[in-house]
Amino acid sequence: MIALSREYIRTRIADSQAVYERGKKIYRFGSYLLSHRDLKKKEFIYRMDGNYGNYTTRVAFSDDMVHTACDCPYPGDGCKHIVAAALNARDILVDQGRQEELFSPRVPEYLSDEEIRRQVLKDREYRAKTETFDLVQGE
Repeated sequence: MIALSREYIRTRIADSQAVYERGKKIYRFGSYLLSHRDLKKKEFIYRMDGNYGNYTTRVAFSDDMVHTACDCPYPGDGCKHIVAAALNARDILVDQGRQEELFSPRVPEYLSDEEIRRQVLKDREYRAKTETFDLVQGE
């Protein structure tokens, strides 16, 4: 299996150091949208904000290869969009548990009326013990 590190992305996926830095900037600023992901197949499809419109970028990982594609007009194989997508996909694969937590459709749990009352009283007791009480003379 490929050790998908930032160094691997910089040296093996990006066409140059300059392209890597541009892709890292896209990744850092979040100028993309993850439109499809399949964690079992390790496939990711992104919509990238580009200079001349939006582009579709695909990144897929197998045991011994990284498969990439981007429909931007860049003439090489390792454009800045692919670098940004690979960096994001790497983070997702490294931290699958957190990503599952972020993307899983769950119904939020709400406090009952009694739990809200208890929490409010607990907060008031804490504030009464920790905050100073100052009298301010009115008009």
